[in-house]
Amino acid sequence: MDLNQENSIQVLLSIGLSFTLITSLLYTGYDLGAEASAVLLYDDAMIKIVPATWAIYHILKLVWLINACQAASFEAMRTGALIQSFTESTPIYSGDIHDEVCIFTLQLIQNPLTLTAGGFFTLDYSLLRKMIGSVTTYLVIMIQMRSIYETQHIWNNSTFPTELAENTTG
Repeated sequence: MDLNQENSIQVLLSIGLSFTLITSLLYTGYDLGAEASAVLLYDDAMIKIVPATWAIYHILKLVWLINACQAASFEAMRTGALIQSFTESTPIYSGDIHDEVCIFTLQLIQNPLTLTAGGFFTLDYSLLRKMIGSVTTYLVIMIQMRSIYETQHIWNNSTFPTELAENTTG
């Protein structure tokens, strides 16, 4: 069975879950940090530390996974170059072995090893950059929606509309 397909669903679900949790934990940390409440210093610190700790855990898990996949791809490319230099420097007496080594190195050059999450995206450093951009975008949108909600909530709970209605009818 193909090694890339062996854990593809688990890797895909793990990356999706980490993305969702990082986004929601960072927003929760912002929301709790922005809320000015008069609680004990210990409680305030714990409210801010717990989401940050879990977000850091999931970020490190993603970095570790992507770094391992990128390192495996790099080592596969390096292996092809090492085998090629070995065949050039060492005389191989069997023509069949020499042909097999040349075909193998040609395959490594033409079809580089890339690890994917179920074929949806390649697990390399570009995925990390895309996820940072996506998390940032979602956080900005959620923070803007929160301010819109708070503005509408304050407007709906204020006495200004009722005072305006009383002045126009009376």
